[in-house]
Amino acid sequence: MIKIEKLTELHNEELLSILEAVPMVSPDLTICVDQRPNIFTLSKLQFHSFDFYGFYLKGKMEGFAAFGYHDIYINGERKTAGQLTHFYLLDKLKKLGMFYRASKQVFADVWAKTNLCYLLILDGNDEALDHIGKRHPKFPLVPHSRVIGHLEIRNIVLTFAKKESRRFAVRRAERKDIDVILKLLADNMPNRLFGMSASKDCFLKNLHNRPNFDISNYFLAEKDGQVVGVCCAWDPHSFKRNRVLSYNLRFLPTRMVMKTLSSLFSCPALPRLGEAFRGMCITEFAVPSNDPAIMEALLRTVYNHSLQQKYNLLMFASFEGDPLLAAAKPFLNEKLRSVIVGGSLDETFLKKELDTTSPYIDMALL
Repeated sequence: MIKIEKLTELHNEELLSILEAVPMVSPDLTICVDQRPNIFTLSKLQFHSFDFYGFYLKGKMEGFAAFGYHDIYINGERKTAGQLTHFYLLDKLKKLGMFYRASKQVFADVWAKTNLCYLLILDGNDEALDHIGKRHPKFPLVPHSRVIGHLEIRNIVLTFAKKESRRFAVRRAERKDIDVILKLLADNMPNRLFGMSASKDCFLKNLHNRPNFDISNYFLAEKDGQVVGVCCAWDPHSFKRNRVLSYNLRFLPTRMVMKTLSSLFSCPALPRLGEAFRGMCITEFAVPSNDPAIMEALLRTVYNHSLQQKYNLLMFASFEGDPLLAAAKPFLNEKLRSVIVGGSLDETFLKKELDTTSPYIDMALL
């Protein structure tokens, strides 16, 4: 008999062991998403509330799911949305239709808090993608669902130092720049589906609460003394890291190049199997003109900073079709693609009223 129970931090070790037993497989890599020491840390940083659910078979937890809730922009207004952040099943549960079995309890909680939820599925995860758009009359709380966008992730491999932009001066932010940063973000985020808050209270709270984080994590691009772009570069390694279980065949050319560069020129080496990438995430970026050259100037400076700190990767992502993604072209990079899926009980809202032109996903808290 399957039982579903809400979980607390007392279940941390059980959850971590299941997470580590279900790796993420892409065409390039097979990785374990390691969230030690506390799987709840990520949710605490991102959401104002969240729920973890354990799936028990014969008294043993064999899987779990989690939803987090945050106030973000939906059609230009701040509203609460739910994000399915975890859904992991061990082999004993994989063919038992747990998504539907859990819906009565899990989605009853979801629809009491919001009318819109979303999740990301790595392109190629056919088992998960197969559920999109499917419902069953026996499970009326399962949402209508559809693809509402794609996230392109550019994993920029760090090799040699890059020449920095001559057109734009890039510098680290200081406390005196907070209002300028907020203005750039406030002009950008309301136009993005799932755009984050750009309020001063929220900004200062993040400065205080995020580990290894302060105002110097923000970089500003200037032209003729005017700030024309901003991005944040943050290392989430203290609460989330990607450990490599295998390098797949498509990644082999990059691996060979990096091995040669590392041995000859002391470039940062890729992690050995079982070790984690040291990755710097680009997040909270805004370029009002949508000029990729400004974003490239920011990336070049952050790239050199990350290289000096012996990072392996610089991770930059945006919605498919964003002109700013062209900023990654001058760098050696591997591209990943994730499907952004929206869900709601209101089929009309989901399919006809939801503005999906430019979704925003925070890479550091993904």
